[in-house]
Amino acid sequence: MRLKRHKSLLISPKSLILCCAIFTLFGLLVLAFISGGDLPAGTPIPPPPELHNTTAKPASTCATVEEMGNEAVGPSGGVDSWKQSLKVRRLIRNHFESHGASRVRLLPPDEFCKQGFVMGKASEAGFGNEMYKILTAAALSIMLNRSLIIGQTRHIGTSIRLESI
Repeated sequence: MRLKRHKSLLISPKSLILCCAIFTLFGLLVLAFISGGDLPAGTPIPPPPELHNTTAKPASTCATVEEMGNEAVGPSGGVDSWKQSLKVRRLIRNHFESHGASRVRLLPPDEFCKQGFVMGKASEAGFGNEMYKILTAAALSIMLNRSLIIGQTRHIGTSIRLESI
């Protein structure tokens, strides 16, 4: 017994490509004409909330290097710049105490996710892990509009170079 094929059910490649092109164009038109972020016409935009900080001076939009340096140096000479340097060092130290690798390494998985960390260093440095880190960092730098600096430190052969000098 022979099976009969219904020729009416077969779709030719030409009609399949035509259908794909029509659906693609329709999708692009929908994306072009529908925007979800626009406000209706006539909607007032509220002003941003004002910050009430009485200790800070109004920041200028442009300054020379000397003007920026004068903010750190007070009337007594360099005492204020020393305090500012200590303040920055304290901020950096506190940041690394709370977000540094030594603390993050000890976090359980639930706490790691609650803290908002999204990337961790892989323990095995294989090609796949390195490519994953580089591509993820590149994607994050594009999304966050930040510079991507790829640095690599290898300590192989440093003792040979030092001995030969």
